[in-house]
Amino acid sequence: MCSIDMLQYIVEHGGPRHRQIIMLKFAGSIVQMSHQKHSSKVIEKCLIYASYHDCKLVINEILSAGGGQTADHLVVCGS
Repeated sequence: MCSIDMLQYIVEHGGPRHRQIIMLKFAGSIVQMSHQKHSSKVIEKCLIYASYHDCKLVINEILSAGGGQTADHLVVCGS
């Protein structure tokens, strides 16, 4: 199991494929993780450094959990 600090480092300094692997692992748990002190920092890094597609998946998961629509018209992410 990776530490939170290691995951943050990989998300920030790793390649696109590394970020994508992490994002796929978190899929379905984004909302739950965002409520936790340490894992929310990893989600925040993902939103900053993820590709447009991966960032959009995270935002759509958050919006759909709240009963909202998709983020097609909202998303402006890094990378």
